[in-house]
Amino acid sequence: MSLLKNSSYILTLLSLFGFLLTWQRSAFSLFFLIPIFLTLFWEFFLFLKLRKNIIKEATLIKGSLFYRISMGDFYLYIFSFF
Repeated sequence: MSLLKNSSYILTLLSLFGFLLTWQRSAFSLFFLIPIFLTLFWEFFLFLKLRKNIIKEATLIKGSLFYRISMGDFYLYIFSFF
């Protein structure tokens, strides 16, 4: 998994350098931006997925601070979808 993640970072850096070198000379330099935005989207998606898992784990523990703040199950269902 880490090898795939490292190769995506290398591809992103190469795309950034490719865009910086060709943005004034080529009309196709915008294609170098696609891997950069895909990597940013993927990292943001992983962060949201991790946050959702942490909230769900906190709601399973009845004595947790998050459960005591929400005071019931209504807020738990709402927060678990964000």
